[in-house]
Amino acid sequence: MNDKALIARVIARGDQHAFATLVRQHQNGVRHFLRRLTVADHAQADDLAQEVFLRAYKSLKSFRAEASFSSWLHSIAYRSFLNERRKSHHHNEVAGDALPFMPGPSSTVDSDIMVERLMRHLSV
Repeated sequence: MNDKALIARVIARGDQHAFATLVRQHQNGVRHFLRRLTVADHAQADDLAQEVFLRAYKSLKSFRAEASFSSWLHSIAYRSFLNERRKSHHHNEVAGDALPFMPGPSSTVDSDIMVERLMRHLSV
């Protein structure tokens, strides 16, 4: 079944199995996107992904299908990430931390990604 048909079943009948299918089909993409945003903080990305799908379920009736369901989920994911970042930044300011917490790399690939991102901030 395609996304539109599954969404219609969720909206019309409250079909939780249809929504579970949507989650299974899109969770890897959303989690991967969030892992890139959170600099490979898998725990934070997974927490945000759960929040994304909860928000999507609650707001599914507002989905207009002007873009793909995947795009809609990714926009929710990005907004959720920004909201979490704002909360974290505010918390760091209150706690007096000058720099936000950056998790350590969990693999060589993650190390390379982190080094590349940090290098962009250095002047020539």
